Amino acid sequence: MSKAKKLFLTAVMLPLTLAASGAYAAGGPNGPMQNRGPDDNCGPGAEQSILRQLNLTDHQKKELREQHRKQEKAMRAEMKSIHEQEQAIVLAKDFDQAKATKLAQEMVNLQVQRHVGMLKQRHDMLSVLTKEQKAQFELLKKYQMSQCMKGHHRPGMKGDHGPRGDKMPMPEQP
Repeated sequence: MSKAKKLFLTAVMLPLTLAASGAYAAGGPNGPMQNRGPDDNCGPGAEQSILRQLNLTDHQKKELREQHRKQEKAMRAEMKSIHEQEQAIVLAKDFDQAKATKLAQEMVNLQVQRHVGMLKQRHDMLSVLTKEQKAQFELLKKYQMSQCMKGHHRPGMKGDHGPRGDKMPMPEQP
């Protein structure tokens, strides 16, 4: 087989192999990434599954979407800036300890600001809701947390993982 054919086959097979391994790693409903994403009740996006159950008006949905887009746009800009600074340090001819330390400190400060921003975003999100929706949200959130604590989401524990996504049943109200 000629060298050109081998190179061509390698160029074709490498992306296919990587794609297949990525698909395998993603798993299915019970795969390793099952507890990630907006339809999971015990991780990132957990509050989104609650919001879907609150019968939001179109105006509320629009306002929440706008808040989310605004926050996401700001975060992307921050992350791009940090990535560029990291690359400048890593790709420099000589490693600059002072620049790296300064960037690391900025990243720590940014993490604090991001957490405060996240809390503000959650506050703003809840301010869009009516009193009844807030009460229902609190009730569903408490139920959700109790379900998460039952399963493997608490270190060292095994058991029922609770319902997923929009299938979370409404708890009985007192």
